[in-house]
Amino acid sequence: MSFSTNQMFKYLHIVCLQDNPRLYLQLIDMGLQQNPLNEDNIISIIDQFLSRDTDPEQKVLFAQRKVEFLEDFGNDILRYVIVFVLLTL
Repeated sequence: MSFSTNQMFKYLHIVCLQDNPRLYLQLIDMGLQQNPLNEDNIISIIDQFLSRDTDPEQKVLFAQRKVEFLEDFGNDILRYVIVFVLLTL
């Protein structure tokens, strides 16, 4: 059986239900390797991690990654500004 990139991405997204930051980082990296880049998928992964009850330091790191991702790859300046403002509050 052969998996497409999208199928593998969805499967790994389900696996990331575990509380393991490394799995989320690997999933984000896979999303960054997709062509074309799907901004919503990557933001969804980051938001899923941020919504978990986990280490506050890890949450801060993921929130910073979200801002950096939107800064580098985002298509919506308003989305970036909102995330940046919420992070700095």
